[in-house]
Amino acid sequence: MSLAQTERASSRGGLGLRPALLTALALSALGLGSACAVPPASPARAAETPRCEATQDDYSYFRSPESKARARLASRSLQAPSLLAGETPERMTMVARMAHYRVPAMSLVAFRSGGIDWSMSRGFRRVDQSEPVTRQARFQVASLSKMVTAAMILRLAEEGKVDLDAPVERYLRRWKLPKSSLSLGGAITLRRLLSHTAGFGAPRAPYALLAAELLSLPEILDRPLPTRGKLKTRYGEPLYAVGERWSYSAAGYCVIQQVVEELLGMPFALAAQTLVFDPLQMFRTTFEQISARRLALDDCAGHRRGGSPLPEEARLYPCVAAAGLWSSAEDLARFGIELSKAYRGASRWLSAASVEALRSPTSPKPPLSAEEYGLGTALHRIGESVWMGHHGQVPGFRALLRMRLEEDVGYVILTNSDEGEALIAEVERGLARAQGFRGFEPLMQARVETSMETLAPYVGSYTLERGIPALLQVEASSLSLSVAGGAPSRLHFEGNDRFSFLYGGLPRYLEYQRAPQGRADVGQPHAFTLYVGARRIQALKGSTPPEIASRNRKLRHALLRRMVACKSCARAR
Repeated sequence: MSLAQTERASSRGGLGLRPALLTALALSALGLGSACAVPPASPARAAETPRCEATQDDYSYFRSPESKARARLASRSLQAPSLLAGETPERMTMVARMAHYRVPAMSLVAFRSGGIDWSMSRGFRRVDQSEPVTRQARFQVASLSKMVTAAMILRLAEEGKVDLDAPVERYLRRWKLPKSSLSLGGAITLRRLLSHTAGFGAPRAPYALLAAELLSLPEILDRPLPTRGKLKTRYGEPLYAVGERWSYSAAGYCVIQQVVEELLGMPFALAAQTLVFDPLQMFRTTFEQISARRLALDDCAGHRRGGSPLPEEARLYPCVAAAGLWSSAEDLARFGIELSKAYRGASRWLSAASVEALRSPTSPKPPLSAEEYGLGTALHRIGESVWMGHHGQVPGFRALLRMRLEEDVGYVILTNSDEGEALIAEVERGLARAQGFRGFEPLMQARVETSMETLAPYVGSYTLERGIPALLQVEASSLSLSVAGGAPSRLHFEGNDRFSFLYGGLPRYLEYQRAPQGRADVGQPHAFTLYVGARRIQALKGSTPPEIASRNRKLRHALLRRMVACKSCARAR
């Protein structure tokens, strides 16, 4: 893509950058590295860089000429994740799509065969400033923190310091789990907490805008959890019976962080530095919270949709185990490479058994986000292969790590914008073409005329397996699906009671069933099957099934009895 074409694309929907910055961004997209004589980005990493064929500078690294060719192809082969029938796939350049989505900076790395294959960083750390993003740039990577936390806990388990299946009360002294009857379904263990099956809710991690506003971990765990009902629970209190359902929970990872800090007698960030980052030479990674006043030259500021920077540049997350990690794309690639080595029994840091535990599916399963979930790790079947990794999403940043252990391949994509999710989905298609990954072809969607009258019968509340709520409603003249109160996904009507949509850049499908003879709503949509990869999840329209309603009544009564007992104790004191 020429510089003139880049500037024209930017003027149609660009970043709003000054012409000089647009010129630099376009030139950097050429991906031309320096000769081997250029010093590596970090002296400590010189040993892992082949000096004869590798080329690198502050913005790009290519292990070989073939690696450079793959990187150039990936940066020029971005593709939309879905197409309407009859549309011709359009190959787009990375710099043009960054301008289209107004994403100021992106860093991506592909790794294979035990090392980084290529790496490139493009753009600027903040849209209204001129500092370019280098390979050492740090991004807030949000829920990718959970994958690193899980590996750290498995490392502690290998050292004999924790038991994944022991009740976590064994390790807690300064803060205690609430004596809730909801935990009677089984012990709350580290394995349950890591796999989001310990009964905790609160999917979002609490944050602060200023360091002075940061609460301690016990204060966060003990604060009331907002709820629409009359029953009030605390952030660090289970909402469901242990093992009843998969419920994505930052609160569960706050409990894990409290366990680590009490057990080791040090802040979680220091423990991770000692157990993970130093051994793996992840020198640009930290759980220390970086506020706007402490952002270094290579730290990226977050941006809203539309391209404006966050006033605070980045939020502070006291529950760092859930969402507080800052890292560079190359450091996260090193983490993935070490897991791949461990899978082959070639790592001194982690055993093959621990990697198997990370990626072994747990029960119950997630309702929508992934086909399976292991310990802090999402598992997706893409094509004929199973990929493991995690997404990251907090205000101002989007991130993705995905890897396939059997083939020793993977990639990391980091962005500093709320629009990064759409860009990442397109970048994945370019990476797949360049690296030879199968299964990332665009979702082909039928051209079907729809109207409000067509969509109206499908609207309503539904109940998935294990009592998980789902809501279908009309938004912007189309139908959207929200599961367990999560963000809505826009559905595309395919005809014949079938819908398709994308979740995390991957295809999902809904097929409706109509009420049979003998029902008052005969002939009307009353249930659907949700296809998540190879999984099929059933959902019924209307009220909660009797067995789920009965169980919920029992749990509410148990909570009321506990609340009455607590009030009686308070009056006695």
